[in-house]
Amino acid sequence: VRDLAQQHWGPKFEAMVHKDDGGLDIGNMNTANFVHQGRLVPHQGRLAPDPFRKAEGNESDEVEKMLSHPDPVERRLALKLGSATEDHVGQAFADDDDSVQEAALHHPALGHEALLSLMQLPDRDQIQLKALHHPAVHREHLASLYHTHKNRSPEEIQDIVHAISHHPALDGHLI
Repeated sequence: VRDLAQQHWGPKFEAMVHKDDGGLDIGNMNTANFVHQGRLVPHQGRLAPDPFRKAEGNESDEVEKMLSHPDPVERRLALKLGSATEDHVGQAFADDDDSVQEAALHHPALGHEALLSLMQLPDRDQIQLKALHHPAVHREHLASLYHTHKNRSPEEIQDIVHAISHHPALDGHLI
């Protein structure tokens, strides 16, 4: 497996390996749902493209590279490329920089899967609240958002519960 990753990513792969034990840096496992759907792996405190995922083409490779860039300006620019897909938008929601998340929220490729992935991220309250105004949000997104935050204290989630309870997609069987 290590050889395949080395072939695919070359020297970048070595940056993702712990020097101590030789294992992959799996980072924060609270993002496991997004990792599964968005085909990302936690890396150095943020999500990065999965090194085992086969790239779809050169333009897609460029978006992936730019989304992994340390500069948030480059990550925002990645979303402006014509080859940016809904998967890329989902990756941008996992970014630690608010401006990258905001760019993802206004991207034309934002759809059901990227919104669902966003709603499953436990530490994205502000962008989740903004996303609730997107016309593509429906009851599945509301349920996912509620289940992501339901175990937090009432004080921590009062804004989210209020927004869900006033959303037009809410129905009596949702929660």
